[in-house]
Amino acid sequence: MPAGSFLGTADFVPVEVKSNGVRAARFAPGGAINSYGNAAIVTLGSSANIASGTGATVAGGGATLTAGGVADASVKNEALGDFATVGGGIGSKATASWSTVGGGQSNTAIQNYGVVAGGRSNRAGGLASVVSGG
Repeated sequence: MPAGSFLGTADFVPVEVKSNGVRAARFAPGGAINSYGNAAIVTLGSSANIASGTGATVAGGGATLTAGGVADASVKNEALGDFATVGGGIGSKATASWSTVGGGQSNTAIQNYGVVAGGRSNRAGGLASVVSGG
């Protein structure tokens, strides 16, 4: 690629990558000049996944349908807090700032710095709490 070239935009419009007409990746600007600079918001995986906090990332997983083929909004992954991360899996949420869910199914990290490594139906509900899985 020639010097000065790039894939993306030069404004605040998110960039989406689609496969078969369905969003597979979304890269959005995040932060502000005086707060977190240019921390991007990255959403990968299911088109239903949501990353909305400054610097938040959903790295993959999620779904629009259950294993039985029924439409179900609860199977998407969500990273809603600033710098929150969901690594993958299905139906997991990192709703607080600096919270992380590594993967698994139906896991939630709802307080700042909370971590759920994986497993199923685990909840990191206290400040800086950690659930290793299960």
